[in-house]
Amino acid sequence: KTFVTSLPSSTRRLCLSARSPSTTLRSPCKEGQSCTLTCQLSVPNGKTEWLKNGKQIDVKGRFTSEVKHKIQKLVIEELKPEDQGRYSCRYQNLESTAELWVEGLYTET
Repeated sequence: KTFVTSLPSSTRRLCLSARSPSTTLRSPCKEGQSCTLTCQLSVPNGKTEWLKNGKQIDVKGRFTSEVKHKIQKLVIEELKPEDQGRYSCRYQNLESTAELWVEGLYTET
């Protein structure tokens, strides 16, 4: 899903989307796979913050970030059920949010 946030009489825009390599935007990301959250700004190389459930993410370990011109990415490797939640990309006073669902692995007993 993509969410757009804008201010009145402003061209600033944030779009946030979540996707995994083998699923569509409407499908949950699968446990054990990687997932990329993408935030598009209307200005190049803006400094953003990534948040999960309102708390700033410490970008290290399984979490990495990339910036390429107007595109900001948060990559989560080896998804775990606890990665599920509400992710936000914040730039100055703008924020865009998307829900990430993690589909668990099923094992037969």
